[in-house]
Amino acid sequence: MSFTDKIEVTETVPIELDNPIILIGLPDVGLVGIVSAMHLINTLEMKEVAYVESDLMPPMIFIHKGDIFEPIRIYSKDDLLLVTSEIPIPTGLIKPLIRSLILWAKQKNPRLIVTLGGIPAPNRSEIDKPECYSLATDDEAKKQIEKLNLQSLMEGIMVGPYPVVLREAQKHNLPAVALLAQAFSKYPDPGAAASIIEVIGDLLNIDVNVDELLKSAEEIRVKTRDLMRRTDRTMQQMGKTQELEIPAMYT
Repeated sequence: MSFTDKIEVTETVPIELDNPIILIGLPDVGLVGIVSAMHLINTLEMKEVAYVESDLMPPMIFIHKGDIFEPIRIYSKDDLLLVTSEIPIPTGLIKPLIRSLILWAKQKNPRLIVTLGGIPAPNRSEIDKPECYSLATDDEAKKQIEKLNLQSLMEGIMVGPYPVVLREAQKHNLPAVALLAQAFSKYPDPGAAASIIEVIGDLLNIDVNVDELLKSAEEIRVKTRDLMRRTDRTMQQMGKTQELEIPAMYT
């Protein structure tokens, strides 16, 4: 039995979408992925439709208003699916988890897979509005985000779940793109999340208000500081600091 066999995406209601856009927002640099994911879930009133089960995951549940939730969940609204996690993905779980999610996603025939994340910006404190960069897997993905007028990430190193998403999507001929906003590396960054959400709004042709997110920035930082600490430890284990380096072969 492979690791992938031990991971199952359980749909609590049938997901009968065809050609959805699938967003993936996980704890990462500045918690940009999960902060933007939670804001989209709340603002768009997305409904939970699936969750991930695995014996490889830490034995835990989340409790909210008396209800029980799995750490890694999938939400839906119209032709949009969103995968998010309330725990940093353990290093040893990243590849089997992402492979399982991509195999599940392939069954939905997605028109685009989009990861929501941050890119470390050493001068972030001097940046009023973080800029978003993109990295696409193929011409089809590039075509779909062309209207967004984003700068493409041309050189560098990506570490963590998102590069695995891009490679696995590429293997299965699924168009995918990583959206990366300039962010604090070790601090929750709602401002960077707001920049990502605005890009998603443009991509989906919908208006997603970020005013409340920005007003609640300090409250979000306080509420997510423990998650940021755990995420930072996990990122250090996977060598996340290498993202600030330039690959030797390109120097």
